Amino acid sequence: MGIQVRDERQMKALTGLSPAQFDDLLAVFNDIYWVTQQKRYEEGGESGTRRRKPCGGTSGKWPTITDKLLWVL
Repeated sequence: MGIQVRDERQMKALTGLSPAQFDDLLAVFNDIYWVTQQKRYEEGGESGTRRRKPCGGTSGKWPTITDKLLWVL
């Protein structure tokens, strides 16, 4: 399930950002997302509540990092 953005006008309407701005934000969002995932994994391992490795289990409604960022925006 991915959101298909056809052109720059539609990207601006959906997110308020140009495609270039979105790509810049995506790089930062990706880094922060994976650091947060790793931190949650380590905290869960220390407390003994973690049962799966990072990104284990179902992929969720928004499987790609691009879809996740579009949803947040």
